[in-house]
Amino acid sequence: MALDYLRSLQPNGIKKGRYFEDQLSGEETLYHTLDFVNAQQNLVNTLGEKKYLKTLKVASARKCQLFVEMKNLSQALEKPTISQEKAREIKERARERNIIIVELVNRGPSTIGELSKPTGFEKAKLLKHLTALRQDGKVAIVGDRDDQAVYGFVEKSA
Repeated sequence: MALDYLRSLQPNGIKKGRYFEDQLSGEETLYHTLDFVNAQQNLVNTLGEKKYLKTLKVASARKCQLFVEMKNLSQALEKPTISQEKAREIKERARERNIIIVELVNRGPSTIGELSKPTGFEKAKLLKHLTALRQDGKVAIVGDRDDQAVYGFVEKSA
């Protein structure tokens, strides 16, 4: 076989070298390659050509499928997704907060009690939204009226 032929070759006097520690020389790499080829040839002889090719195709297809699965997984990790239900909740919160901001812009600084009627929101919901809007820097407490905080829209300077 090919490995036997390679072993029969005599040294040609060319000095062998390695670029990195433990790196195989060209000759050693060739031995490994030929070893692999011989092993594959033995499989063909043992299994028969048709069965060998069928097994090879299955393994190759599985390898491709595994690559696709890994690619999909890495893309999923790169792009976090949320459920449609969660997306609807986020959209609804944004819509409600917009209503509050529009009301503050139209009415001017207001208490939770004063915002409750025109927005149609309960005071507890208003407090949660106003707290979030304050954290985002869109709303600020601008004073107090009748022992209640007065909230105002914060204009962003350009």
